[in-house]
Amino acid sequence: MTNPRLQRQLALARRYAEQRRPDAASRICEDILRIDPGEPFALSFLARMAAASGDRDRAVALLQRAVAATPEDLTLQRALARAELDAGRADDAVSTRIEILEHPAAAAEDWAELGRLCRDRGDAERAARCFTRAFQLDESLLGARRDRNAPDALRELSQDGDSHLLQYHYECNDALARALSDDDQVALPERWDRFLRRFHRREPLRYADERQQPDYHYYEGLTARPFWPRERFPWLAEVEAATDVIRDEFLAAMASDATFEPYVRNATESAPEAWRAMSDQLVWSSLHLFRGNKPVRENCERCPETAALMGRLPLARAEGHAPEVFFSVLRPGTHIPPHYGVSNTKLAIHLPLIIPDDCAIRVGGETHGWTPGECLLFDDSFLHEAWNRSEELRVVLIFETWNPDLTDIEIRCLRSVIERGEIWNRTTAAMAPADLAAA
Repeated sequence: MTNPRLQRQLALARRYAEQRRPDAASRICEDILRIDPGEPFALSFLARMAAASGDRDRAVALLQRAVAATPEDLTLQRALARAELDAGRADDAVSTRIEILEHPAAAAEDWAELGRLCRDRGDAERAARCFTRAFQLDESLLGARRDRNAPDALRELSQDGDSHLLQYHYECNDALARALSDDDQVALPERWDRFLRRFHRREPLRYADERQQPDYHYYEGLTARPFWPRERFPWLAEVEAATDVIRDEFLAAMASDATFEPYVRNATESAPEAWRAMSDQLVWSSLHLFRGNKPVRENCERCPETAALMGRLPLARAEGHAPEVFFSVLRPGTHIPPHYGVSNTKLAIHLPLIIPDDCAIRVGGETHGWTPGECLLFDDSFLHEAWNRSEELRVVLIFETWNPDLTDIEIRCLRSVIERGEIWNRTTAAMAPADLAAA
């Protein structure tokens, strides 16, 4: 039952606080605690007053009482974590921050705040895990560092997380590459160090050709060429010789219950209108045989000879990332807008299967048609687009190989860095707050 006297006292304390009469508000709050020792407003107000006067231990004790009385109030728990840190009780602050993360209403910022606390304590890995989880939960938090309209505190938190992750992953990837170099007893080329520094934004990128602007990473020192001669890759002869078999398997799969997926999915509101119009539509669709170097079992069973062939080719391979092997289907009247691929370290390969008239691809300003049974290779880090202006389907098989300018040690290092990033993101996404307590 509501205590009328308590409600009057609370209203009076709040009024005094709003009027900036802290002494009067404090006296009323002390009276309130005699009636209700766990009243959260009185406890938190007195805690603020204690902290302001330098009595940080009392501030912590008062907030602990408030949290114990109202454990569902995250505002009190956050205040307790700050008070514990101000009192020099960093271990307690970490524990409180972890408890906050257990709450269903915990936000991405709570993960980032724990990340900053762990960073300041020298716990670089746990800090990196927390910052990563924060950005996974809310991509806008990462973008806040560049948002002039974001509150200063949020921009600073975002910048702290971004800077820590860049430094942490640079050090990890540098150590990983050096270990691989020592194992192989092969020196890393200077351009590897340049790549790593620029990948982690320690130096500005410098493109050999401004038409190249890959989304993921750019490796300096590789030939900048939109289209590549297929004669450079003699193993493609086996692929071209299998064109009829591959086409037949595709047609059989299309005639069956195989599920073709929209290639463009979940386009955001900020995406260009042309991409939003294609999002979740089958105007450009795919049937994947391999995704992130893992076979799509049911589709490989439908296309066994194609899958077996792809499995023995020297494709770009990195667990969770490459290769992507899929049939790409472009419906009549469809135009794939200009866009960039993820990296210049790989080349895209198209095996044309069904090519009607008035279909073409433009890469770096150069336009090529497809010839059935003749592989077309291009560097998709160049701006590229494609279209089907016919009244029939256009079908190509797409796969990818490493840029031939890369040395063996560079490929090994790239693969290891990519795979480490994939594992890091996957394991962090599955991380529970209890895992941090055990760290």
